[in-house]
Amino acid sequence: MQMRRLIPAIAAAALMLIAALPASGQQYPNRAVRIVTVAAGGGADVSARMIAQGLTPILGQQVVVDNRASAVADEMVSKAPPDGYTLLLDTSLWIGSLLRTTTYDPVKDFAPITQALSFPLLLVVNGAVPANSAKEFVALAKAKPGELAAMGAAEIARISKLIKDAGIPVEK
Repeated sequence: MQMRRLIPAIAAAALMLIAALPASGQQYPNRAVRIVTVAAGGGADVSARMIAQGLTPILGQQVVVDNRASAVADEMVSKAPPDGYTLLLDTSLWIGSLLRTTTYDPVKDFAPITQALSFPLLLVVNGAVPANSAKEFVALAKAKPGELAAMGAAEIARISKLIKDAGIPVEK
């Protein structure tokens, strides 16, 4: 990912944080800001590190990245004080609450401050698979239960939701 694509997100995040200064009555930030994100080495982690690198000089305080498992990150940030010092960069916050029981409400317990990233997600199959659309793929999956495979943690969650909603049996 190129830095020039993140510059608008960094600027928007900085403006949102700075806009809160008059309301707080205190100088913000007066200590390090933490961006909590998912496992190290993935797209969200790399993006969080680039955003932290861009925000540090703008805010005049260190912005650090804290990697946690997705469910742990979401729960931890939902319980953090709403003071702007703990931010969450997570691509699966909404999906996690659909697939498992959580102690947080993704709408009520989080306040989005900016869209940091935008990227396409594709559902692709091997060329030998006789499906040319999502509808054909769902029909094929229903006809051949237990023969699906997916790659990547977020993709598995998304496909699992698709499978669950479509009523596809996944075990023979």
